[in-house]
Amino acid sequence: MSLKPIRTQRDLERALTLVNRYYGFPKGSREYDLFEIAVILVEDYQKLSLIHDYPDPIEALRYFMRERGYTLAHLAYVLGSFEEAKDLLKRRKKLTMEAIWKLVNAWGMAPSLLIKPYELTQSDQHSHAGEGGDQC
Repeated sequence: MSLKPIRTQRDLERALTLVNRYYGFPKGSREYDLFEIAVILVEDYQKLSLIHDYPDPIEALRYFMRERGYTLAHLAYVLGSFEEAKDLLKRRKKLTMEAIWKLVNAWGMAPSLLIKPYELTQSDQHSHAGEGGDQC
């Protein structure tokens, strides 16, 4: 059985079969290397699956930042503004196409995570209603 990226449930089952088959082999052996690679593939697939289950872009962004140890300052650096970063995370402002593009290029986030519709905070929705721009 060969290793390949996990894209489907069947691919996942094959990788888990490899994990079980090569578990317990001595470190440094070919079997251990296959075990280690299969574990990495499974873990990555599971992380990506969890990210895709997030209900909206802000939750996905928060998860992404947490997993990589990024702070509000990191986000502000990417977006070019501390206020914009803070407003996004507090749901006062929607992600623009420009902000999505910056996150995709700087951090490698999947665009599909960032273009889903989501709600602004209730108290701030009225103040932003009717504003133009390229919002998502």
